[in-house]
Amino acid sequence: MAYTFRRASKSLLATSGTTAAAFLSNGFSSLMPISAFGYFAFVIIPVNYILIVLYYPAYLIVYEKHIVKIEKKAMVFAKKLFTCFWCRTIDCKSICLQMFLDRFDQDNSSFDGTR
Repeated sequence: MAYTFRRASKSLLATSGTTAAAFLSNGFSSLMPISAFGYFAFVIIPVNYILIVLYYPAYLIVYEKHIVKIEKKAMVFAKKLFTCFWCRTIDCKSICLQMFLDRFDQDNSSFDGTR
């Protein structure tokens, strides 16, 4: 992971540098909105690079240590919540429930005097 991140940070530096230089060229425009946007983007792109290099590895560590466990528990809960009680599948579209209710209605029809 460290090797990959070191290599990726070099690529990110190259792309961020060229993009910042391209936006700096917009800063020399005679139109005020284009010039202001060029200077703004010239400042923000290196700031974004620094934040990615500093915060993304820390986020990955926190994610792997804490959030993955919570996600696994949430997925188990969601699977139990959306699984059909009768057939134990997720995608039954309540056919089992309708069959159960139809059978229940047939069994109780003798009590209302229709048979």
